[in-house]
Amino acid sequence: MNDSASASRSTINQTLGALAAMMILGGFYTSFSLVIPKFIQTRDELATIQAELEQSKAAATKLTATKDQVVTATRQLASAGIDLDVVDQMLPATEDIPGLYQLLDRVLIENPGLEKPIYQIGQPTKASDGKVQVRISASATCTYDQCKAFIRSLQGMLRPVSINSVGLSAIATQAGSYTLTVEGFVSARGLSSSIEN
Repeated sequence: MNDSASASRSTINQTLGALAAMMILGGFYTSFSLVIPKFIQTRDELATIQAELEQSKAAATKLTATKDQVVTATRQLASAGIDLDVVDQMLPATEDIPGLYQLLDRVLIENPGLEKPIYQIGQPTKASDGKVQVRISASATCTYDQCKAFIRSLQGMLRPVSINSVGLSAIATQAGSYTLTVEGFVSARGLSSSIEN
């Protein structure tokens, strides 16, 4: 009976040992099956964060280089005696219609004897190339020489004017007088927020 009790205990011990080993192995398997996917996910997230960090560093380097270029260009303009306010007047941030009227009035001052032209200024629009343009047209009665001087003054305006058409027609009742019609565009860097694109 001792032998059979001993054999029975040995079998029980072996069974318990096998169950304990299976539980330990099952615990390891369960732990690894839960931990390994989480580890892989964390590793992938870290790789994504690292890639985003590298992109941010590259963008910061590019911005620093651009800032340095702007600072250098500003210094070069200042050393050349170019006033950035004048550049801003030439190509304002918005369409600046009141400023445009002031510039057109200066053209009149430069052309004494010219009958005050009738100006029409259209709504600012954004062209397909992204430039903002303001359509202007002017008509005036003048002599031929005054017409040429007026067009030269428009072309020499502080804001660049692209003249699309010039019409000149003789006035039958006044010898040497013409009706001048000029149409063109004035550019700006952008539209004011009140205007639709």
